[in-house]
Amino acid sequence: MEYAIVDIETTGGYGVKNKITEIAIIIHDGDCEIERYSTLVNPKGYIPQKITALTGITNDMVSGQPEFHEVAKKVWELTEDRIFVAHNVSFDFNIIKNEFAELGAKFQRKKLCTVRLARKVFPGKTTYSLGKLCEGLGIPLQNRHRALGDTEATALLFKLILKENGAEQLEKELEALNKETKLPPNLNAKAYEALPEKTGIYYFYNTNKEVIYVGKSKNIKKRVTQHFNSGDKSSKASNLLHEIADVTYEVTGSELVALLKESEEIKTLLPKFNHAQKRIRFNIGIIQYKDQNGYVRLGLDKGSATNIPSYLKFSSKSDAQRFLQKIVNKGVLCQKMVGLQTGKGSCFEKQLGMCRGACVNEETALSYNARLKKVLDSFSLSSDSYLIKDEGRDIDEYSVIWVQNGEYQGFGFFNYDIHDLETIKESIKKVKNNRDVIGIIKAFLVKQNLQIIQLEDSTPSGMLF
Repeated sequence: MEYAIVDIETTGGYGVKNKITEIAIIIHDGDCEIERYSTLVNPKGYIPQKITALTGITNDMVSGQPEFHEVAKKVWELTEDRIFVAHNVSFDFNIIKNEFAELGAKFQRKKLCTVRLARKVFPGKTTYSLGKLCEGLGIPLQNRHRALGDTEATALLFKLILKENGAEQLEKELEALNKETKLPPNLNAKAYEALPEKTGIYYFYNTNKEVIYVGKSKNIKKRVTQHFNSGDKSSKASNLLHEIADVTYEVTGSELVALLKESEEIKTLLPKFNHAQKRIRFNIGIIQYKDQNGYVRLGLDKGSATNIPSYLKFSSKSDAQRFLQKIVNKGVLCQKMVGLQTGKGSCFEKQLGMCRGACVNEETALSYNARLKKVLDSFSLSSDSYLIKDEGRDIDEYSVIWVQNGEYQGFGFFNYDIHDLETIKESIKKVKNNRDVIGIIKAFLVKQNLQIIQLEDSTPSGMLF
C-alpha cells in the first residue's frame, strides 16, 4: 500500500475563492519515501498580507509560476491509486478537489488524516497542531507553513504513528473517513458534493422546493452526512429522508451567527420537520430575595419566568442549575445560598475550605452580596446595548452581532478596514426580534469568550475593533 502525503498553502479565501499557492507531495510506503514533488502555484489572484505573514509566500514569488491546470496532471498521477494523507485532510483534499472541479474533473481518493490518527495513537495532547505535535514527539520541522516543510514533517509523523502500532487505527480511520454516504432517493449527488466543511446553516427542500428542515453546524457537510447515515429508523427521520430533494447552505463562519440565523429562519419558514425548535419556552426562572440576615439568595421559580430579565430565564431546571453552578464557580459563591444545596448547617464546600462562610454568617452579607452582584452583572448583558465581534466567512472579514437595549437587531459581515460604529450599525440588516435570541446569545457567551463592545451615549465613532 502506498500513500501520497500532501500539504498545500493557499490564498486563504472562502470556498472556491481559496486558491493553491504551493503544493508538495511525498510518495511513501509507510516506511520509506519513494518520490517527492513540490512547486509554487500561481493562484491568479491576490495573496492577502496576513497569509504572506504566515507562509512567507508573496505575490511576486508566485508571479510567473505555473497555474494549477499546468500541474494538475502531475498531481493527479501522483495521488492516483494511492491513499491521500494530510494533517487535517479535509482542508487540503477539498481545496484540491475544488481546483480539479474547475477543470471539469472529479477528484476522488481514499483519505487518511494524521490529526485523527495522532489523537488515537498519542492521546492526551492539549493540541494536535502539526507544530506542537512535532515539538512534543521530537520530529524535526523546518520551513513551517511552507508546503514541502510541512509535508516532510507529516511524513515523519505518519511513519511514527505506524511504528507505534497505528496500523489498526489506520484501518479504522480508512473505513470511517471513506464510508460511502447513502443519499436520500430524491437528492441529486451534486448538491451533496457541493456542501462545504464550514460553519453555517443548511436547508433541506422537498420536490415542491419547500424548505422542510433548517439546521446549523460547525461543519455543514459532516452534519448533513450524519442525517443520511444516522441509522435512525423512526418514522420522522425516515419521512424526512424520503422527502429531501435538494439541499442548500449559507456559510456564516461564526457559530453564534449560525445559531441566530437558524432561529430566525425556523420562525419565518416554519419548516415541517423543525417542530421541536419552532418555540423555545422559558419554563423556569432564577429569582433573587434577601433572607432575614440580609444575604441575597437565589432560587428557582416557575411562576417568575415571564417577569425577570431574560438572562435569568431557562427552558429547563437542569439548564438553570448549570447556570447557577457557573456563577458559583466564577464568583466563589455558596452552593446553599443559590439553592444548589439544602439542609441545616454549612454547605459541603465550607467543610472543605472552599466556601467563605456566608451559609453560617462567617462572611458578611455586604461582602457576599457585592460579589454576587458582580458575577450576575457579568452575565446579564440582557438589558444592555452592545456589539459582539466574531469570526467572518473567510480570513478577510469579521462578523458583528448587534443588541440594542436588550433587543437583538441583527448581524453583518465587515472587512477589517471597517471600524466605524455608525457604518457598522447602518450596514447591519435589521431583523424582527424574537424572544429566543437573547437566550441564545446569553447561553453562547457563557461558553465562549468573544469580544464585546458596550454601547453608550459616549461611545466614540472611531476605531471600535
